[in-house]
Amino acid sequence: MNTISLASAMEALRRAAAAGGSRLSGQVLAETARLNLEILDNVLQAATHRSDPRVAAEMGSIVESLSHRISRARLELALLAEATGAHTLDLEEYDDLREGRTDYSRPARYAAGRPCYKTTADFLAAWLRITYFEAEGMLNDAHLVIGRVTIAGTLTTPRFEQLGTTYQDPAVDPRATLQTARSLNRLEPKDTIGEGAPLPPAARQQDGPSLEERAVQILEGNEPRTAKKQVNELVKKYKEENAEAATPELGLFKRRSINGVDEYVLRVRGSDAGFMRSLVAQADNPRTKAGAAARTRQPDEENLAGREANPAVDSTQTPSWLQPTDPPPPWAVDETGETGSAAGPTGAQIPENTEGLSPAEQIDLQVPVPMRRMNAMMTLIRQNGSGTAKTKAIRPQLMVFMQLDDLRDLATAHGITTHGVRLTPGELRRLLTEADIIPVVFGGESQILDLGRASRFYPDYLRDGIICRDKGCIVPGCTEPPENCDVHHFEGGGWKGGCRTRIGSGSLMCRNDHTAEQAGIIKVVNYKGLPHVIMPKHIDPTQTPQRNTYWDNI
Repeated sequence: MNTISLASAMEALRRAAAAGGSRLSGQVLAETARLNLEILDNVLQAATHRSDPRVAAEMGSIVESLSHRISRARLELALLAEATGAHTLDLEEYDDLREGRTDYSRPARYAAGRPCYKTTADFLAAWLRITYFEAEGMLNDAHLVIGRVTIAGTLTTPRFEQLGTTYQDPAVDPRATLQTARSLNRLEPKDTIGEGAPLPPAARQQDGPSLEERAVQILEGNEPRTAKKQVNELVKKYKEENAEAATPELGLFKRRSINGVDEYVLRVRGSDAGFMRSLVAQADNPRTKAGAAARTRQPDEENLAGREANPAVDSTQTPSWLQPTDPPPPWAVDETGETGSAAGPTGAQIPENTEGLSPAEQIDLQVPVPMRRMNAMMTLIRQNGSGTAKTKAIRPQLMVFMQLDDLRDLATAHGITTHGVRLTPGELRRLLTEADIIPVVFGGESQILDLGRASRFYPDYLRDGIICRDKGCIVPGCTEPPENCDVHHFEGGGWKGGCRTRIGSGSLMCRNDHTAEQAGIIKVVNYKGLPHVIMPKHIDPTQTPQRNTYWDNI
């Protein structure tokens, strides 16, 4: 068959399925599905052996779309099996189905006595060869976003009708919608539809819409990472407001000591949590002196001395057949000239070949994230305690964001820090009286009302103003915090084009997105007084100016 004949046959099949799908018999439906599955399998086999990257991109997009449709179909068919009593079929019907000799022209036969399966979940587990818990989970998910079966055996609406509509929207990832429905369902009382009295969702925001309505707005108006974060914040805030979980005791607690290593638990909230998050974010930034210092291994004299007392960890006790014969790589030699093991503090193996890696990347391989953060905090403690610290300490900074209306009514005002810590009205009023806190007030469209002067480079006070407005990289979907961002001159062709160094002409962009903007892949424009991003046409065909909403917490 040539290409033209194949295309004609495929088009005829597509039209037949679209025009008469509802009138096709069960046998034709099953045979058509099997044929399409076989065709798809052959096509994918051919595609995976191509060397053209365009084939990989095109087929990857098609398969991802297909996976969305299949995930919806799994729940819909599981619900259909429940509604039609598939678990009560006659035993011979199951045998006929497996062997492909089912006569769909006659009505289905049901078991006259005790059926083979007790519940639909039992049937699905055996029929689909999955676990009972997965089968039961499919049914529970279907009840949330597809539909429910009443006590009379009829189909009715799902528990979350609005999320059910969003679940069917091809533009929204069904997995994200389903995960949201599961999260909201945990906040609701047990559904009593099986008892004849279905309960509608009751969780609501304080003096606002229902959590379901707000979740739908988030899912339909944001890209996946931003939507996930904001839904989690929505659920978290509801739990806090309704005191679902007891608040743990604040403080620094020593838990235990293992082989001379002390374990502590630190619990903080409010402004203290804001300071800690600032310290962690700065420790994770290798481009600052303090961040680079946090990536330097701190000598542990007690551990070194302990090796002599503990032969179990003494490298001299290693059998001769395990002793290396080649000289150690540079990263294995510390400042004293001694060599260490190839495993970091957490036991992660460090690659022997670090050629081609930047200095920061090579350091990252040696000092894991938890140790960097500990180094930063210990440097701060040593500097404040004795003034003998040899490395640059991180200076945590706390910025408090608030709306202009809140400033006019501090009795009910609320604020939020740079790293997303919510502050109560009482704590906010206390912080506004402290000199170390930087309060920043916003107007209607998030424009800063008053901050800063012009300068050749962005000084700290102008950068602080841009951080308060953008809160992180402005490119939609990016999760880089402000500490890892540059200030980009986006107006008038950049600094070389004559752009002034002022808040209104600067925007936060992470290193990767800044490079993408300079390469012409994305474009930053001024829209409604704020920097917005125009994504490439293959991502956003409408070329609509967008701002990253990942950081929006107020």
